[in-house]
Amino acid sequence: MGVFSGFHAHFFPLLKHCATRTHEVWDRLYYKDILLGAGNTIQFKANRIDATTPLKVTIAWTDPAGVGQTANTVDQTTARLVNDLDVRVYPPGVVPGASTKNAATTGRPWILNPDLTTKAAVTRGGAATTGDDSRNNLEQVVVNNPVAGDYTVVVDHKGAVLSGGSQWVSMALSGNTVQPVNPGIISFTNVGGGVWTVIWRTVPGGLYVVEASLDLVNWSPVTGDVSARAETTSLAVTPPTGSPSYFYRVVRTF
Repeated sequence: MGVFSGFHAHFFPLLKHCATRTHEVWDRLYYKDILLGAGNTIQFKANRIDATTPLKVTIAWTDPAGVGQTANTVDQTTARLVNDLDVRVYPPGVVPGASTKNAATTGRPWILNPDLTTKAAVTRGGAATTGDDSRNNLEQVVVNNPVAGDYTVVVDHKGAVLSGGSQWVSMALSGNTVQPVNPGIISFTNVGGGVWTVIWRTVPGGLYVVEASLDLVNWSPVTGDVSARAETTSLAVTPPTGSPSYFYRVVRTF
């Protein structure tokens, strides 16, 4: 008996479609791998192609090992999901937050009712609805007949912590237009104590490295890869003391 791969079932046809587009679309705009840290949120905007093409957002992640199965026991009801991530798509004009996360107008993932109490076949065989998913490591939100304006895609997690401290999330989008990105550092602020905050424009899912130089010729990285979770990313840096001039730049590595 084989095991159905929901991840490949959804992602393969979508990625095959994207492969016919530009390299930029294939690598960074329709398919994204983003690192979600504990207590953090992935958030970015998405715009429709048109009113008749559904806007779809799918997330999948490799969940840490959960509670083991009990031998010789069927219909076990213990939840196995460890890092419980959530994806939501907020319509234009709606501010993401706790009060709107499960509102009727917010795009929520498809779910089935396992009816673990009565285990009724009629309930388990019912049509899928949308709501909060706390069982699966693959979720998809579909917005049919999207309206004009900026939809906000948000991925967060339940609880205060993540097993392992963070979780890589794979995301696929379809039905959205490619938004232009104006790269570059937009602010460099002294926050005191010799520490500066650098903020730059990013593509969610892109990887960036901050580099520093004394002479604008020889550059050295001061960070590892930074996974962008939004349209802007910030980082604290500490220039060396005693240097008359010190320069920073941001390089996209993927």
